[in-house]
Amino acid sequence: MPPLICCSPVILDQSFPRDESELYFVADTLGRIQDQVNHNEVHLVLTSELAQLIEDFDWNVREEYAILVDIYRLLNQWFLQPHERLIRVDLSDIREYGKHPVPEGCEAEGLVDFWSDEVGKLLTKHDKHCPRNRFFVGIACESAYCTGKPRRYINPLGCRAFPLVGPNDISLLADAYDWQVHPDVDRRSVFFRDVVRHFRVIGCQSLVRPSGGSHYRLTFKHGRSWTLDCNIDPVADDFLSELTSTTGYPLPVIKHALLNGELPARVLRFSIDPCS
Repeated sequence: MPPLICCSPVILDQSFPRDESELYFVADTLGRIQDQVNHNEVHLVLTSELAQLIEDFDWNVREEYAILVDIYRLLNQWFLQPHERLIRVDLSDIREYGKHPVPEGCEAEGLVDFWSDEVGKLLTKHDKHCPRNRFFVGIACESAYCTGKPRRYINPLGCRAFPLVGPNDISLLADAYDWQVHPDVDRRSVFFRDVVRHFRVIGCQSLVRPSGGSHYRLTFKHGRSWTLDCNIDPVADDFLSELTSTTGYPLPVIKHALLNGELPARVLRFSIDPCS
């Protein structure tokens, strides 16, 4: 499952006139993000207060910049009409927070201070659900999307901030969803019969029975394979852990799938009780 993308103030805030070149950057970025959303590579994140930025469009410039109408229509489609790839985060429980650093070049524009305030709350909530050295939310930067060169933050104090990302940076973000695996799965054993029954659940394409001996070969995409010895029962966790790089699933997920015949459910990290 994908990480979450929050749009920069340049993308969200059209409450004042922007020049045409900047608007074309925004429009191009929105098109690229739409493609990522369609391919389930990212999900969009918004708060009730950030939605206000979209509602405060400056319609007085719609005649001068017709592209602004297209920008508004897409943002309206994304954020003001609920859909499964839009995550609306409730920040009403956040009382103590710091303002989020603002990207260079837009510090004096429109409602950027409002954006800084709300994204600061979002960061505070995010950090209750993610290790300090990781992020599962990135700020979509129109410069990074259009030129490959992200803006920088105005951040002289080095405050923690969401990374400014473009299409090549999405893979650096953590998954915004977590696997719901039963706590006792680490103590349970996976037997040979479990693998034979449920090998397809973890993405294995076939199981080749030996013509002689005890070694079964499980084949995956891209020519990868894994050997299973029917005489070693139950299958050791160290041996099962060899499947993590091949399947992309962590060991608890692999064990759950082989034991239950289905992958565990995914839950948005914001929906999970914060770690202490």
